[in-house]
Amino acid sequence: MGLCLFGADGRVTATEGAADVWAPAVGAMIDDANLFVGMRETFEGLRAGGGSFLLSGVSIGSGDGRALDVRILWVADLEIFAAVSGTATERNQLQFEVSQFIRDNRLLEERVRKQSEKIAEQAEMMALFIRHVPAAVAMLDSNLDPMMLSQRWIEEFGDPSPGADSGVSGSPLDMPRIGAALRLAMDNGVTSSRVERISQRGAVVWKRWEQTPWRRADRGVGGTILYFEDVTDEIGKTARLRSQSGEIQKINAELRVIGRAVTEDLLGPLRRIEAIARADADSAAGLAEIAARAARMNGMIGALRRYIRTSSRDFILAPFDLGDAVESAAAGLRQRIEAAGARIILRQMLVISGDLPLMARVFHCLIDNALKHAGGAPIITIDCHDEDGMAIVSVTDDGPGIAVHLHNRAFELFSRLDADAAGSGAGMGLAECRKIVELHGGTLVIDPGYELGLRVLINLPQHQAARGPSQAPE
Repeated sequence: MGLCLFGADGRVTATEGAADVWAPAVGAMIDDANLFVGMRETFEGLRAGGGSFLLSGVSIGSGDGRALDVRILWVADLEIFAAVSGTATERNQLQFEVSQFIRDNRLLEERVRKQSEKIAEQAEMMALFIRHVPAAVAMLDSNLDPMMLSQRWIEEFGDPSPGADSGVSGSPLDMPRIGAALRLAMDNGVTSSRVERISQRGAVVWKRWEQTPWRRADRGVGGTILYFEDVTDEIGKTARLRSQSGEIQKINAELRVIGRAVTEDLLGPLRRIEAIARADADSAAGLAEIAARAARMNGMIGALRRYIRTSSRDFILAPFDLGDAVESAAAGLRQRIEAAGARIILRQMLVISGDLPLMARVFHCLIDNALKHAGGAPIITIDCHDEDGMAIVSVTDDGPGIAVHLHNRAFELFSRLDADAAGSGAGMGLAECRKIVELHGGTLVIDPGYELGLRVLINLPQHQAARGPSQAPE
């Protein structure tokens, strides 16, 4: 049996079996064979009618004059003619197979068409989904080139599509460290999430980005879906909450210290008064000691009230010269300074943003302590210099100083390091000074390396923001 397939243009496309005897070669025109000479019009009619016809008793080939029966079929919808030779059974079988092929081909084409439509529909739905996601989302291929972009992404970073006028710059895809992280994530094929501190358009912002690799039909990673959002507000809220939590912890610690001071230090003079009253209340000495103890407790309560009010109040930070605060403090202690023959040496001063009356209180306490403990004709030196935007203030006296192991204790409420606990002072001076300096955003410490007396070091920021309405210290 032989089979020859040729197109509507008359060019042979394939031959099989005995067709090589009576059919032209592949690529040749059918008119090159005796069998088909002058048959083109018949073929055109066959195509129009959709049927077949039979060529019988045709002599073809060598001189033996063999006769062939060749059936010409029109394979509908495929633009192909089929010339079939052989027995009737063989021709019928082949015709059935051709019909079966046509049907299977039509079914396959239909399935391919539906699948293509489904894929196109899914791609369109995915594109719409990504486009309208209320976040900056990009679907990238394996080269990190955008395939689909959300509207938010285009608004924030522009559209990199050819011919698109983005008008915006600063895309995260242009950031080397993000590109490197995305390539590493695609190599691993795992989802990842990071928070980045980024300088964008002259401002520092915090961005969180997540990426999820997507896979092709062969399960290989074809690219990644990148999700990008601004979390600056969230980071700021977290920082503020952390700061507030720290403030609350500091307040609770202060309340515990104050509670301990009230229950222990303030009750001490009260117990002593009670003991004296029972044992020696009628004598002049007993009454004098009761009065002294009562006065001391009154002073301690007043100092504690001032400390609490200083800790809880708001104030406006305004520019002032530290020299003005020192002069204000010295004016309030002028008589004691003259009586002690003390000298206050004021060297370089700086302008800071702060509360002048409160800072004057700091210098008042420090000068007062020096007058109490430094001995005759003390010299108190106050100096200041700038260091990286901080005002570094030193207050130095030539007195006995404080032993290093007592430095921390010196800042405790009602702390008295001298042997005479009944002497003047409530033991709140250094604690109050440190609190005022901390309210200004600074620190106050005793210099552990100074051995010729006492040196207090104060670090103050030179510029701060306003905190609230100003109130004069009480």
